[in-house]
Amino acid sequence: MVRSARNWAANDAPTYFALLLWLAANVLVFYRTFTEYMFEPKYYYLHEMLGIGLCVSRASASVLNLNCGLILLPMCRTVLAVIRGSTQCVGRKARRVLDGSRKFHMLCGAAICAAAATHSLGHFYNALNFSEHYNVKYPGVNAAAYHKQDPIQVLLTTVPGLTGVTMVMLLLLIVSTSSLAIRSGNYELFWYTHHLFLLLYCLMLLHPMRGILKEQLNLDDHPPGCHMLMDNTGSNDTLYLASEPEPEPETYPEPMVYPEPEAEPLPEGSIDEFGRIVTCEGPPVFATHAVEVWVWLVGPFCLYCAERVYRLVRSNSPATISRIIEHPNDVVEVQLTKEGFGAKPGQYVVINCPDVSTLECHPFTLTMCPSSTDPTFSVHLQKMGDWTESLYERLLPDTDATDETLPVMVQRQYPVLYIDGPFGSPSENVFHYDVSLCIAGGIGITPFASVLNHMLNEGMESSRLRRLYLIWVCKDITSFLWIAQVLSSLQRQAWNENRPDFLNIYLHLTRSRDVQILEREHPFLNSRVHVGRPQWRHTFDEVARHNARTTIGVFICGPKGMSRGIKRICLKQNKHRTKFEFHKESF
Repeated sequence: MVRSARNWAANDAPTYFALLLWLAANVLVFYRTFTEYMFEPKYYYLHEMLGIGLCVSRASASVLNLNCGLILLPMCRTVLAVIRGSTQCVGRKARRVLDGSRKFHMLCGAAICAAAATHSLGHFYNALNFSEHYNVKYPGVNAAAYHKQDPIQVLLTTVPGLTGVTMVMLLLLIVSTSSLAIRSGNYELFWYTHHLFLLLYCLMLLHPMRGILKEQLNLDDHPPGCHMLMDNTGSNDTLYLASEPEPEPETYPEPMVYPEPEAEPLPEGSIDEFGRIVTCEGPPVFATHAVEVWVWLVGPFCLYCAERVYRLVRSNSPATISRIIEHPNDVVEVQLTKEGFGAKPGQYVVINCPDVSTLECHPFTLTMCPSSTDPTFSVHLQKMGDWTESLYERLLPDTDATDETLPVMVQRQYPVLYIDGPFGSPSENVFHYDVSLCIAGGIGITPFASVLNHMLNEGMESSRLRRLYLIWVCKDITSFLWIAQVLSSLQRQAWNENRPDFLNIYLHLTRSRDVQILEREHPFLNSRVHVGRPQWRHTFDEVARHNARTTIGVFICGPKGMSRGIKRICLKQNKHRTKFEFHKESF
């Protein structure tokens, strides 16, 4: 199978277009700053002393500032949720770009690291040049105190140097604890070190204070190049005006024609077309160059802070736990209520439990949303780390459950939970297609559980969706019991409404072959169980055959390997001219 340009345009073209815009912005900012410090007259003396290091260090600083502002935008989750929910202003392709906000955050982080490394190396090269090319005539442009001063001393005795070294150390700490291994094994360490960016941004605002890079102020009185006419004693006050004799006046048959006033003036220290020496009126005056970092940071930083304050106010009141249901395979269902809380199917919330950690919080997809008649919403939690394990133990009773198959209803004193959200996710788009294909791996069923519950409570006619495929892959047969009751009820409802082809369920069991539990408890689903992994190409061909010339939304929440394979299939050409639009759930 070959790739289809039509499918590529539907899946990857919007993302690549946004990436090209980001690259163009970085290149434009780098080029503009580089040429400014290379050719602007006010940086003439500084460039003469530092050379290419000045241009590279300043251009990389502009790229660094740009990405430090952009990296905050994907973290404004409430703003993204509002934009995503505005279907009148934001189309399906634009929402697909918003789905990659987390990847864009990581991309900006990589650009920050590259720009910071380039900026640091450039300034170390500048320190060497400050030491080697100490200017005796114009001490105001120097950062070194004397000729051949130690470059390390030049850096560490200035505010920009000290703050720069501190920021590099902070950035190394943030990056080193952002790996997948740290996030999976010790999320608390990742969370706390990542929030050191607040200190990093404060240092960025202090970094240019009392800067070591100077620009010339009196360009009219002392144009660049005028230093060539200074006397041999090195005085800054005496101009050597008699270095060349005055030319003999020439006899012209007609009146002399002078240049028009609008013509560009010649630089000081040069000889005009009539042989006259153009002189300057005084020595150059230098001052610290204008600070620009706040221009890039203030807007995104204020937006981020305002959004965080809004989220703190919104999540200030705790939610009420109405029921805890223990499921097999270390999964617990938490049903909650909260006044004024509303959400859409596919969205997620961020949960904080002060009994586990005061500041640490984690995202969980809603498996049931509040409806017009029932304000209850729920999340499914599986033990996968220190935080979830601690919360799991606090939610369940201390007594041992004798039956691991049937859910255990518990009434007890529960810990306090604070709910922040809801926030948007790719699964919201399930109802924006006529045909949707939902693929889940293990606990990845949670985003689609809210979709199923919504259709069960609100009815199948509540959206434009006319056909839904659900493929759920699990290792153990008992995992299907998490939402087996919802699946059975919805399938029965579809038959009662004479829509047998609306819901197509495929349950794949990869390890356990004991299907007796499901057959005994939910016989309606027993015929949907398949032993072994799905044959993805055959499955997609069947879906395409039954929905020829249709655009199908493909939604997946599962392992990376499965996601990559399914995306490759979505990009392939099929003979039924069916277009698959790929959506991946990620936090």
